[in-house]
Amino acid sequence: MKIKTYIVPLLVLLAYVASIHSVSFFISSVDGVENKAIAYVIEFLVMLLFTFLVIGLIGWGKKRYPRFFENQASACPFMNAEQSLAYLRTKAVLEITKEDYTNILRQQQGMTFKFVKVDGRFIHTLCDGRLLHKLGLTPEEVVGKELRDFYPEDMAKNKETYYQRAWDGEEDVVYEGCANDVVYLATLRPVIKNGEVVEVISSCVDITILKKTMQALNESEERFRQIAEHIEEVFWIVDPNTRKFLYLSPAYERVWGFSRKEFFRDPAKMFRVIHPDDRERIIQAQDDMQTGYFDHEYRIVRTDGTVRWIKDRGFPVYVDGVLHRIVGIAEDITDLRLNEELLIKSEKLAVLGELAAGIAHEIRNPLTSLRGFVQLMQKQQGQENRIYMDIMLSEINRINAIVGEFLVLAKPTVASFVSKDIHGILQQIVLLLEPDCLLHNITVEDALETEGMLIMCEENSLKQVFINILKNAIDSMPQGGEIRIESQEWEEGMLQITIIDNGCGISEERLRNIGEPFYTTKEKGTGLGLMVSYKIIQNHQGRIEIKSEVGKGTAVAIFLPFQRVQAIA
Repeated sequence: MKIKTYIVPLLVLLAYVASIHSVSFFISSVDGVENKAIAYVIEFLVMLLFTFLVIGLIGWGKKRYPRFFENQASACPFMNAEQSLAYLRTKAVLEITKEDYTNILRQQQGMTFKFVKVDGRFIHTLCDGRLLHKLGLTPEEVVGKELRDFYPEDMAKNKETYYQRAWDGEEDVVYEGCANDVVYLATLRPVIKNGEVVEVISSCVDITILKKTMQALNESEERFRQIAEHIEEVFWIVDPNTRKFLYLSPAYERVWGFSRKEFFRDPAKMFRVIHPDDRERIIQAQDDMQTGYFDHEYRIVRTDGTVRWIKDRGFPVYVDGVLHRIVGIAEDITDLRLNEELLIKSEKLAVLGELAAGIAHEIRNPLTSLRGFVQLMQKQQGQENRIYMDIMLSEINRINAIVGEFLVLAKPTVASFVSKDIHGILQQIVLLLEPDCLLHNITVEDALETEGMLIMCEENSLKQVFINILKNAIDSMPQGGEIRIESQEWEEGMLQITIIDNGCGISEERLRNIGEPFYTTKEKGTGLGLMVSYKIIQNHQGRIEIKSEVGKGTAVAIFLPFQRVQAIA
């Protein structure tokens, strides 16, 4: 700034002050009242003179120094006009900015507040926003107040723990608050100057809708969890991109026989337990699952050696037209498969029964005549032909026995079921076949635990089943061996009797056809023995399961319902 812009006003001001000072000194030196009155008049005239002089100087200054007098509202007499305008503009902008800031705070959807700690109390220095009004408060009720002034004591005490953490310098202290049925999320952040916290500022957002949405989602997930975890089928979810299982319901452990933890630790185990004959097909189907659809039946071999049939179906879940997940249900259809097999066998039995009725009727009549004539000829012929007669009679008796088995299938007798001690029946069968076993160098080990177990049965039919199975075991060991008879309570009210031999065994392919009409593994067998046995056990509300391995032997398990003696007493 140049000196000439303010030197003249300064000189005028100094001259005015000096003249006033001189007049005042003059008045103080005059004696007498009249003289003092004259002195005051002179002082007035001098002041009036200098006033006009100042006005004249201002007029001269406007002409001589126009830039100095351009803005009468200059912020500072020592600023030029440009600087003054810049200052005023800045001041106006600041005022507008402050007003805008206040409006922004007030109109925001959330809430912003600040506080400081004074004498151990947290005093709010700022609080505004629409959320504040939703909480039922106003800035006037909060600013300058502490929490206890507008919140209950317990709520205030809880929030003060978060305030203190932020005041101690902890960054981003987050807590949830609720008031007036509005839930909000607050984040506290300390303001640090020169290494000390001088205030804490917080921003809050309304999460009421989010909370309700999350609650609805949690309730939906809980309903899904209850359904998924209590259905008999295995519910699963797969990520189609990574092919990883995201969820497996608890039913998996019951069906597959090992825990979900084991599966997620070693997912490949799921494929290893698939039956070897089905494994390659299912792995290929998994690899080709591009559309999200999956529908296959396969077998698994559980850790206890049992084989279960699984029906596995998968369905795609699309999000915005993109395959997002594959969900599916796997169910154990072993019982269904067994029922289907039983149904097929029953249909075969029905057809065979109709055929057998006609055949048995047509064969048995001439057999009776032949048997009678052979017996008569046996008595009349000499000793030299007797051996032939014996062979003929033996074969006729064999044909008659086969016809008898046909009749069992064709026209089942109305069995009379009575309560019998299964332990006694089994011991009788063992004693009956003991000579045959000794003849073939076979030992029979009795490991029965059936004492006190009663079965509602037709005794002779049940004995026929055990005789058929034991004879098959004996025939499978022409060089001798061992037969073991075991029994145990398989499940509540169901008895398992197992006959185990170490004979030649049966291949898996041939095992599938065991029990079919006229299917036999023996050279002179008819295949009707086991078929009749299946039917008898079925009539007793039981079932037969056969496991065999070539070169190691066969195990035939018979399951029958039973009651204990004390249960009947």
